[in-house]
Amino acid sequence: MIGVVFIVGAELSGNSKAWESEGYAGGFVNCVTNARDIPNALDKCKKALNEDGYEIVIFDSAYVFDEAAFEGGDVTLEVVTRLKSESHEVQYGHFHVYGH
Repeated sequence: MIGVVFIVGAELSGNSKAWESEGYAGGFVNCVTNARDIPNALDKCKKALNEDGYEIVIFDSAYVFDEAAFEGGDVTLEVVTRLKSESHEVQYGHFHVYGH
């Protein structure tokens, strides 16, 4: 059982190891995870981003994904579906980078 799906917005530093060769000044991404509450969702996203080589500047949003009210945007139903069908605890939306 998946539990509650949360969307967590993160700003990422240009110093992230994952971007060393890219020269980005920073970026943003939405993380999608299932969790029991917001602190648990933040912990899961922080762990995944750090393990994947991203340095977090700040989490700027965290909310429950409401499929009935979904109107599109960065986090798509595809990402939520991927979360439900794969073993990864966290899925990422599109990365939006700046300062290249």
